[in-house]
Amino acid sequence: MGYRSEVVLAIDKRLMPEFLAHLATNDRSMKLVFAQADHLDKDYCDGHLLVVWEHIKWYKEHSDVIPIQNFIAECLEDPTKEDQIRFVRLGENCDDVEEFGFAFDDIYVSRAVHY
Repeated sequence: MGYRSEVVLAIDKRLMPEFLAHLATNDRSMKLVFAQADHLDKDYCDGHLLVVWEHIKWYKEHSDVIPIQNFIAECLEDPTKEDQIRFVRLGENCDDVEEFGFAFDDIYVSRAVHY
């Protein structure tokens, strides 16, 4: 089975050429985004990209994830780009949460008790 995560990635349309260049280095990465996502919105919030994987093995060392991780890391190293991307990953464990980027305030982690 493996460890699964919920992953949400939103990218400002100004970064799309750079994102597509990263994906072009690996056909499996391209498929992961455009064919295997559980939800894909190419016109999110007026032309931006939203990708959601609801139950994915998101291991940083997987070859199909590496180009996406590299793109995110490069954006976070550039202060002019960190407000043009949002990445949230929730793992199966309650304390396994990653959040990167400052764009798209409507993407956030919410915890609640259900009874």
